[in-house]
Amino acid sequence: MSQIDRKTFRWYKRKDDFSEIYEPVVWRYGEKMYQLNYFDNISNQFILKDSYGKIDALNFSLEFYRAEEVTLSQLASIYKICKTFAINPSDIKIFEENGIKGDDAYESLEYYDKLNELTAEYINIKKLGIKYISILKKLKENHLKIIDQFIDKKKPSASDLRNFINFIKDYKNYINNDTFDENLINSIRKKRNLLQSDFQEKFKELQKNFHSITVDNINNFEKCSLKVISEISNMEDYFASLREFQKKEIFEEIFNLMKRYDIY
Repeated sequence: MSQIDRKTFRWYKRKDDFSEIYEPVVWRYGEKMYQLNYFDNISNQFILKDSYGKIDALNFSLEFYRAEEVTLSQLASIYKICKTFAINPSDIKIFEENGIKGDDAYESLEYYDKLNELTAEYINIKKLGIKYISILKKLKENHLKIIDQFIDKKKPSASDLRNFINFIKDYKNYINNDTFDENLINSIRKKRNLLQSDFQEKFKELQKNFHSITVDNINNFEKCSLKVISEISNMEDYFASLREFQKKEIFEEIFNLMKRYDIY
């Protein structure tokens, strides 16, 4: 009899996972055997499932252990199972139900296990969400070390950690060391406030070129994108808005301004 793999499907990581009444379910896939539940039960008595396909086996495990709320760590483990058996994650409902869809989100789940153990667990406990793994995935090694140290030293709240990760993302070009230096962070914050004030003044001057439409940013300048609003009550308003939409040189100035201030 093949040796039973008791680790691959243990995504839920429950302690004392056994039953004195029911036997565990084991799935045979090719020449290998995989235990799908009751992982602390290591007897040779089990229910064999020969008829399960790959998705059937994973869905059995998900339905058996599914809690009301699935953690980021658990989702990363489930994604690892998908990778192991070449299962398309879009065929597994639990990802979309937890806001995980698209290549970047799946890649971020895979990246989760590459994070420093303390950081990964802290993000998991504080429920920061896949968006922040996606940000960390794009940072350099020295910036990740700074975030690791920040978590270790400050034990931040979820809100403080989100703000710090966003801060590192926005000002990574000004941070070349790999040590959490509070004085450096504070000096960059002060400089940032001055830059923001300077940017806002210049942006307001450009906004004055529009009267029939309103041009603003949709996400407080976290991305280089504009929100353009036109309120039309009659055909005169319509044509006035059209004329202002054609002010190409002003829109170019706005985008160039955002690029000069590293807004992207």
